[in-house]
Parts: sequence; structure tokens; C-alpha cells
Amino acid sequence: MKQLLLICLLITMQQINAQTISRYVIPTNGSEYKDSNIHVSATVGETFTYTLNNNNITATQGFQQPDSLGLDTLHLTFFIQGYYINNHQMSPALFNSGICSDASITDTVEVSIINSTAPYAVRQTTKAVLHTDGKLDCTFHPMLLGNSYYISLRHRSIVETWSANPITLSKNTYYDFSTSAAQALGDNQIDVESEGIYSIFNGDVNLDLTIDAYDFLTMDVDLQNFNGGYLPSDLNGDGTVDSNDFLLLDANMQNFVGAVTLP
Repeated sequence: MKQLLLICLLITMQQINAQTISRYVIPTNGSEYKDSNIHVSATVGETFTYTLNNNNITATQGFQQPDSLGLDTLHLTFFIQGYYINNHQMSPALFNSGICSDASITDTVEVSIINSTAPYAVRQTTKAVLHTDGKLDCTFHPMLLGNSYYISLRHRSIVETWSANPITLSKNTYYDFSTSAAQALGDNQIDVESEGIYSIFNGDVNLDLTIDAYDFLTMDVDLQNFNGGYLPSDLNGDGTVDSNDFLLLDANMQNFVGAVTLP
């Protein structure tokens, strides 16, 4: 139940716009620098400042405060193998599971921004809503602006998938995984309906980066008990775990499908 409440809260929060605040500074001395991407100012006179950070907000105690709490946006397009129907459309998995009344939503996906060089540290991770047309928008911290990063996708049953190359982040960054298998690291995608539209493999039910017998063992329990609802074993997003999910899992097992990531 807690998981369902968090999902509903996440979907609601997608509609909240960034807050803008004004500031008033009485400096004894200072300086300021501006260009098209950055605004930096410094004030002499405050004895010290203290900054708190999380994935969405930076708050600083002191004279200088941000002009805006707004973040920059990453616009992604991608599809999930089992959910994909045809013609750039996927199943509304959350609706079919009885979690959400919005039939334009497929599921939630975790998006990570990862350094482009070893040891490939994660700079930011956020969870966002994937729509049935393959669109997902999420925000990232302005401090990442202008630098290049890999984009990683994780979800309750997909194999973790990275962008083929580092992507330079701008105020609005667009990346489409679906146009070619080569948009993913290691060409690790599949053209489900032979339309030239590529999808991310799913079937990694236990999230160990491979699709194998361990995933089948988890699915088999759900199959034997006729389980349904919001379950990782529901690979096609229809709200039930049945033979259709097994056939998809079995095909990926036979083809030794697994994640392609950098160490």
C-alpha cells in the first residue's frame, strides 16, 4: 500500500511548477558574473553560509539566495518491450493494475545521470512518469548544465539501459532511444513489431541485470497463484501474470538478454 501511495503522489507532483522567489541584498562589497547559462554573484559581509541539497532543491542560508528554484528539463522518448503495442503506443500498465485512473500513463521509471568517465558515478537520480506515447520528462539540477553524462533507465522489470554515448545537458535536452537500437549502449534494444521503432528489453524481474531462471522462479510463483496487480512479473502491463508474460520472459532467456553498462 505504501508503494501505491508513493506512485500516486509522484504522478500528482508532476503537475507542480517550479517556485520563483525574489531576493533583497544589502552588500558591503561584492561582484557579479552573467552569461547565457549561468548567473553567479558574491557578497562581502555575511559571516558564513550553509547550503542544503537534495535532488530537487538547493537552499542556502545567508544574504544570497537563488533567483529561482526551477530546474532544467530532460525530455526522453523510449518504449518498453512487453508494454509496446504498435505505432508508438504502449499499454497503460498503471491503469490496468488499478493504481491510476489516467489511461495515458504507462508506468514510473527511474532516470539516473551518470558521469561520462570512470568510475561512472551517479550524479542525480529521479523517478518520473512514462506515458503511453513513450514520452518522459524529468528535471535535473542546473549545476549539471553544459556537461556531458550518460543517461540510465531502470524500472520494475526492464534490464537497465544506458544511452549509447554521453549527452550534453542544456536547458531543455532531448534524447530518443526508440529511433535505433544503436541509441542504447551495446545496441541493447529490440524492434518489437518490425516498424523501425525500438524498445528496451524487459523481464529482469529480480533486477539483477540479467534475464534468467531466477526471474522465472519469481514469475512462476505468481503464475501458480494467479496473481495480478502491480507486479514485476506482469511483463506486458495488462494487470495479470499469465502465459503471455512467460512467453516473453522465455524468449529473452533463450537469447541471453541482459544489461549492457559500463563498469
